[in-house]
Amino acid sequence: MLALLMVVSTAMADEWPRFRGPNGAGIAPALAIPDRWTPDDFAWQVDLAGSGHGSPVVHGDQLFVTSGSESGQVYLEAYAVDSGKRTWQQSLGGAPFRKHQLNAVASSTPAVDDKQVYVTYYRPGHVQLAAYTHAGKPVWEIDLGEFTCQHGFSASPIVIDDLVCLQGDNPKQGYLAAFDCSTGKQRWQATRDTGKEAYSTPATMTLANDKQVIVNSSQVEGITVIDPATGDKLWQPPQGFPERTVGSPVVAGDVVLAACGSGGGGKLMTACRITPTGCEQLYTLTKNIPYVPTGVAMGDLLFLIHDRGTMSCIDLSTQETLWVKRLGGGYYCSPILLGDRILCVSMEGEAIMLSAGREFQVLGRTDLGEGTEATPAVADGRLFIRTSSKLFCVAE
Repeated sequence: MLALLMVVSTAMADEWPRFRGPNGAGIAPALAIPDRWTPDDFAWQVDLAGSGHGSPVVHGDQLFVTSGSESGQVYLEAYAVDSGKRTWQQSLGGAPFRKHQLNAVASSTPAVDDKQVYVTYYRPGHVQLAAYTHAGKPVWEIDLGEFTCQHGFSASPIVIDDLVCLQGDNPKQGYLAAFDCSTGKQRWQATRDTGKEAYSTPATMTLANDKQVIVNSSQVEGITVIDPATGDKLWQPPQGFPERTVGSPVVAGDVVLAACGSGGGGKLMTACRITPTGCEQLYTLTKNIPYVPTGVAMGDLLFLIHDRGTMSCIDLSTQETLWVKRLGGGYYCSPILLGDRILCVSMEGEAIMLSAGREFQVLGRTDLGEGTEATPAVADGRLFIRTSSKLFCVAE
């Protein structure tokens, strides 16, 4: 079923450049770390400048992460991956604003490339996008204009070639915009009337050697495929979503899956095949669909974790549900694939390692001591987990 018309790369050994890693796939190489950790297994742990839900990103020997204070102040921090030493910290500004009680001031994940780190944050009524060097020096910052949403802002920037892209869907005017990495100058903006806010971050895929952005938009447009060079919409299925989107699209070979839902949980997940000539809607899944967490695919297997702690495995070639099991706890973090294992981290701070297979098997459980809503990162043989106030590293 999953034709090899495109390549979704796995994580490079020394990089985790964006939310859910390369291409937003949530896939990392196997790590030689235990299934369950004791304090001796942590290479280091440090206190962050504040709290937040944004994930760490890694480039070379540095890790970047955002945090925030109750006053609305947002910080961008850099740490040495080998020691956990903070190398610099920048105050980005900010002010208190209305948001969901489970959201945070620092909800977005930075993006990083060979030269700079890109960060977005929300201040009342507006979204800011800024670039810093790896040494923490400001390069540029732009105000993306008025933005209103019910629960606050959480979309994360992504880098494609020489562009940094950001999705900003809100009830008044939705958009996907691209900016020059060097100058911050806008290259293009694809606008759309979403009719309802969305909180998802795009994924990317390679098709006939051309990268495209896959946008998971609420209601009107559903899954869309955008040309990153121009911002032109290449194609989309004939219908959108009945409810808003929070999780990112999942790319499984030439198939893209995206879900929608509301505060009560996920409603449905649509699967489309993307080819050089168009987009074919394949099927819709309606059971055990997550609302906030994004699933992860390995071959024909799709692993989903529901917000309320039920995990399932689906055979994409037949749409058969192979197993459904309750892990316990609640989940806003997305699962990540570590070779043949899957890591899920609950809102209560329990890290659960499972076998990534057709049979359900819990390999180990670790209590992190405090809760988290941030998806882990993996780079250079190290696993990084951000909790509400701390940053942990488990190394090979």
